[in-house]
Amino acid sequence: MLGFCVKENDVDYAYIYLTPETERGKRYVTNSFIKSNSVLVESDNAEGFDKITVTALGFSKYWNSVNIEPL
Repeated sequence: MLGFCVKENDVDYAYIYLTPETERGKRYVTNSFIKSNSVLVESDNAEGFDKITVTALGFSKYWNSVNIEPL
């Protein structure tokens, strides 16, 4: 995975964006969201979080309604 932080301005929170480095990784992540109601993301991020659960509700409906390039 590649990761980077983005902060729009002094008022907003910073966001961590993560994306797979390979096409195989993209397919794995996409299929994880299609097949589940939630996806567990594990990280060895230096900032300290180890695991977060991300909702996948609505992903398949949105994915099927717009033909976009994933991730």
